[in-house]
Amino acid sequence: TVYDGPPPFNKGGYPYKLPISLAKHKFMCYHKLTNIYGDDFMKKTNKFLSIILAILMVISIIPITASAATYSGACGDNVNWTYDSSTYTLTISGTGNMYDYKSNNRPWGSYEDSIKVVVVEDGVTSIGTRAFYHCEKLITVTLPDSITLIGEYAFRECKKLKNINIPNNVKEINPHTFTFCESITNITIPNNVTIIGENAFYACYGLTEITVPDNVISISESAFKSCRNLKNLIIGSGVETIGKWAFANCDSLTEVTIPANVTTIDDIAFSYCESLEKITVDSNNPYYSNDDYGVLFDKDKTTLIQYPLGSAQTSYTIPDGTITISDYALEYALNLESVIIPESVIVLGKYVFRNNNDGFVLFYKGTQAQWDELLANNSETSEYLKNYTVNCIDNTIYPSGACGDNLIWTFNAHTSTLTISGTGPMYDYEINSMSGFINQPWCDLSRNIKHIVIEDGATSIGEAAFTSCYVTDITIGNSVASIGSYALDHCDDLTTIIVDEDNPYYSNDEFGVLFNKDKTTLLYYPLGSQRESYTIPDSVTTIKQYAFNNCGEVLKSITVPKSVTTIEKSAISQYGAFTRFDINYLGTETEWNSIDGSDDISFWIGVTFAEQEHKHNYESVVTKPTCTEQGYTTYTCECGDSYVANYVDALGHTEEIIPAVAPTCTETGLTEGAKCSVCDVTLTEQQELPQNGHTPADAVEENYVAPTCTENGSKDVVIYCSVCDEEISRDTVVINATGHSYTTVITAPTCIEQGYTTYTCSCGDNYVDDYVNATGHADNDGDGYCDACPELLDPSVECECNCHKSGISKFFFNLILFFQKIFGSNKTCACGVAHY
Repeated sequence: TVYDGPPPFNKGGYPYKLPISLAKHKFMCYHKLTNIYGDDFMKKTNKFLSIILAILMVISIIPITASAATYSGACGDNVNWTYDSSTYTLTISGTGNMYDYKSNNRPWGSYEDSIKVVVVEDGVTSIGTRAFYHCEKLITVTLPDSITLIGEYAFRECKKLKNINIPNNVKEINPHTFTFCESITNITIPNNVTIIGENAFYACYGLTEITVPDNVISISESAFKSCRNLKNLIIGSGVETIGKWAFANCDSLTEVTIPANVTTIDDIAFSYCESLEKITVDSNNPYYSNDDYGVLFDKDKTTLIQYPLGSAQTSYTIPDGTITISDYALEYALNLESVIIPESVIVLGKYVFRNNNDGFVLFYKGTQAQWDELLANNSETSEYLKNYTVNCIDNTIYPSGACGDNLIWTFNAHTSTLTISGTGPMYDYEINSMSGFINQPWCDLSRNIKHIVIEDGATSIGEAAFTSCYVTDITIGNSVASIGSYALDHCDDLTTIIVDEDNPYYSNDEFGVLFNKDKTTLLYYPLGSQRESYTIPDSVTTIKQYAFNNCGEVLKSITVPKSVTTIEKSAISQYGAFTRFDINYLGTETEWNSIDGSDDISFWIGVTFAEQEHKHNYESVVTKPTCTEQGYTTYTCECGDSYVANYVDALGHTEEIIPAVAPTCTETGLTEGAKCSVCDVTLTEQQELPQNGHTPADAVEENYVAPTCTENGSKDVVIYCSVCDEEISRDTVVINATGHSYTTVITAPTCIEQGYTTYTCSCGDNYVDDYVNATGHADNDGDGYCDACPELLDPSVECECNCHKSGISKFFFNLILFFQKIFGSNKTCACGVAHY
């Protein structure tokens, strides 16, 4: 019963004085207990309650003291753990194996949110299953060489873990061991490891490079999946199996080399690697191979396993003889605009071309009926292919066919465009000298072809490829390296030739004239051009055969610069239209006659010369040699003619060392470099060195606020970098109030007053307890007064009446009073004392 009324009274009428701290909470109904059991029971009860309260106060202090120190327990038959809360360090010591744990029932589970350092001492032989699962603040782990086994999920989701050494005696990286360890940037897999388990390093986003040792036999499912910053990968020579999703979603991986011993690669081991440019297989591998574009195949190239999604190719021709295209093989190949599929393909996997470009086009070398049969039992693929254009060999809307081993032509009647796509060279075609017939596959469409597009991937334009087509413009892709004879012959409507600016072999000028790359050779002037005059650029030294063949219908004059040294046979030929075609040569007649091949048109009456013969008078200007350039003398005549001679070798660079810059905790460094002290050109590039990262020092305490009796204190536990002193972490720890500490003053009981003890704390708080009943009056010497105080106990001592003074009177009074009492009457002396 909780008592909350006025203070109860003891038997003598004095109120009990309760402790101030219990003024609102009494444990018993005092007045009832007093009435039933008396003062002695209540006195004992008060003492009992005081003892209980003291014990509870001591117990409540114990955890406060422990939280500032260490905690410990067993985690193996002979292995113990100790956690130091001041340094956030968990230490595992002893000998033998740690226990394995299910879920999160580890003995240090109460502190897992604060553990930052784990130190396993020598003698411990295993890390238990789930031992440090989800210790999200864990930064550093130190493991001894005695460790031979790290259990499953041991460090899963330790998201701040940066530093850990895998001991050399570990033979297997178990499943999920380091899953979601996002902050690990570098980890060394020991040479003794033979198996890397599933999801072992899944989503280790910080990893940038991995070397799989030669002793590893198996890389299991999803072992390195979603390691999105992994750039450098070395797969050891002993690896035999690469499992499903093993390196999937490694977004930064650009190149993979498959060793000779690999016998099994799951179809989707390297899927969704968006930067992967090339997969190279050791030529001695008996099970796998790659083509020239870094595409992964089985050994005989009957199965296409994985196309490198980061390849810059815009078109790809699957080799003839390929039978199977594996699931997901070209999914998300975002640079691809077209793919040519050979008729040999009879198995088309799931999602092979899903999520490619919106304008993605497929060319199938078989018929529409064959294509439909190929998709008949492949609902997933046939559904998303509805988003793309698929051209079969017998399509009527877009006539198409082969024009090279890996090239396909397609004619779009709506746009009058002939498109050449795929890879490799184009076939050569012939013109029958008797009938004039040309055996191009698009010959029957030549009158309808207005535009020709040769896509990137094609490496040549065949002989007589577009002879007699009614084309008005032609676009040449960046990979065309050769153009056959008569390829553009008799294209009378051709006005413009456009060459991709990235093509290393050909170019065009602003008038659509075809040149080699550096414009030193003029190859072809478009016959349909409506210009009446054309000036050949000063860079040209050679005019190729047939370059201006049959250009006399509109073109009336050509200006030839003095840079031209060769005019090939029939380069400027127009049969009978001689008089309508003038040549303006920007030099002298002597210079013209010295041009190789000029005799072929020497009979032309339309050649004029811009300069008269004269004797050159040259002035010399010396250009001194530099580090990289020859010195020379330039001789210039007042007529503008000039030449260069007297070359002097370049001086070469003078090396000056650029000192290295050491990295710091937060700043990157640079390796040593070199430059030329004369021309300041860089000779050796400085390479960036990664940051060192912070090295945690021992934790220190700051901002200490001492606790009081009733108020909690606090302190900041701070970890600084031992190198740069930068603050790494700061946690505020609450220090519980100390509670009151009382001194006692005992007040002894008197005849009429209770005794009690006064408890006083240094903070000013006090209360009264341990009451002792009043002693009461006592007259042991018979003088009528209390022995301890001046209280008169027997008034008759001081009474003047005879009944008290005279012995005879006293006797008679008492006798009379005795009889009165018997008969129910009483007699009292004037002093108040009764007589018997």
